[in-house]
Amino acid sequence: MREIVPSPDTMRSLEEAARRYHLDLMESDEGLDYLTGQRGLTLDTLRYFNLGIVSDPMPEHHQFRGKLCVPYWTVSGIVSLRFKTIPDANGNMGGPKMLSMEGAFGLARPYNVTDVLSTDQRLILTEGEPDTWTMKQLGYRVVGIQNATAWKPEYGPMFQYRRELLIIVHGDENGAGQKLATRISKDVPYLKQIVMPTGHDANSYFTQYGEDSLRFLLGD
Repeated sequence: MREIVPSPDTMRSLEEAARRYHLDLMESDEGLDYLTGQRGLTLDTLRYFNLGIVSDPMPEHHQFRGKLCVPYWTVSGIVSLRFKTIPDANGNMGGPKMLSMEGAFGLARPYNVTDVLSTDQRLILTEGEPDTWTMKQLGYRVVGIQNATAWKPEYGPMFQYRRELLIIVHGDENGAGQKLATRISKDVPYLKQIVMPTGHDANSYFTQYGEDSLRFLLGD
């Protein structure tokens, strides 16, 4: 699989921004309340994923002010940043849930891709970053795919040689989660689907029903 990799200077700039926004998050009541309260994440999880908030944006990120920063790490370093809107008290986004950088570095990529390097025979695929955070917090090896259109056939070989490869399918009424699973299954035919109850993804089910209930759905 070939991906566009930033130049060393660009990668250093991305890493500088990620460090800055992560420090801002640790001092942000709004960001911490959302991630630890509504999303049920621990501080260790926030640190592992180097999550941040754009309180004092760098010049090239002024349009993302107030949004969460989600770095995309590889073994080489950070290759992209995505930005997540924090919903208001009524759950309204007031715009897109997620925004990507412009140009080549805004292209869809697998998230938490370093877990592919693990020798564990079990690997979980999820849709989106929040489910990836949740499953990693629970100790699973996990890779996130942004959506059905973000999957590329050349990703298939990355997931070979696993005795147990699962995908968590969102229980959405429009069937978007099932579209992602169906698309991946064309390239990874031994994929096992874990379909969440209607209205839930892994993170929402975890926050509402707890860790034990989510593990039960996964057969643990």
